[in-house]
Amino acid sequence: MNKATVAKYSDMHQIAENLNVSTNELSIKFQQLVPLMKQIDEISDTVDKLEAAAYKLDAYSIALENRVKSVLQRKSTMH
Repeated sequence: MNKATVAKYSDMHQIAENLNVSTNELSIKFQQLVPLMKQIDEISDTVDKLEAAAYKLDAYSIALENRVKSVLQRKSTMH
């Protein structure tokens, strides 16, 4: 029974060591991804700002188009 227990704990010890190695490897890989994730966040922020600017530009162009139509209608009614 003692041999079986020793063998079981030896297996568990090996599994724990393997998990520790795997965890360390994953931690290193994650640290390598951190700068890329920061770049993705920066790109996302830039896209959000660009989208907001596009909406403002669209609203401005619609307002400008309406003004031009209004001016053209006034001119056509005057003649």
